[in-house]
Amino acid sequence: MTDARLTGWLLDSDPALAWQVERDLVGAPEETWQATRARVATEGFGAELLAHQATAWPDESGSTPTSPPVNPPNGSPSRRSGY
Repeated sequence: MTDARLTGWLLDSDPALAWQVERDLVGAPEETWQATRARVATEGFGAELLAHQATAWPDESGSTPTSPPVNPPNGSPSRRSGY
């Protein structure tokens, strides 16, 4: 049995954790924990992670926002050709 205060504290946390508490500890209906789980991409740690991930992935040219172009569009040699 889980202490009600602990369960309440966990449920009041980040959606990335709260949905699992609803599903695994509280036994909430699937509609409830699915709704909380859907918030992971737009709230809290999940949203923060996705925001960082979006700026870290290479674009079509193979570059990230902080790296020089891997395949420059003008056909000139890349500054990263030593890799």
